[in-house]
Amino acid sequence: MIATYETHAYTEDLGRLSDLRPQLVILTSRSDADLTGRAREQLGSPVQVCPERTSNQAYVPQWVTPRDREAADIFLRYLVAHPCQSEGAGGRR
Repeated sequence: MIATYETHAYTEDLGRLSDLRPQLVILTSRSDADLTGRAREQLGSPVQVCPERTSNQAYVPQWVTPRDREAADIFLRYLVAHPCQSEGAGGRR
């Protein structure tokens, strides 16, 4: 199952990533990683998602268990392999 967490306080929630502990983090831009507070050093290396349209950076944080990491990596590979769709063509990505 894939669940998302859409925030109404993006900047504040970036500072709470260590508490929220998501298995996959997709940031609006690379510079947003600097807003993640103490979680920054645990984010790992970024993977660019939808590079032709956005500067979204995806991370599988170090706190993710091996089993969840495998699932997050599979989903991340899917996101990277499939081109972004525009709004109106099945929603936004």
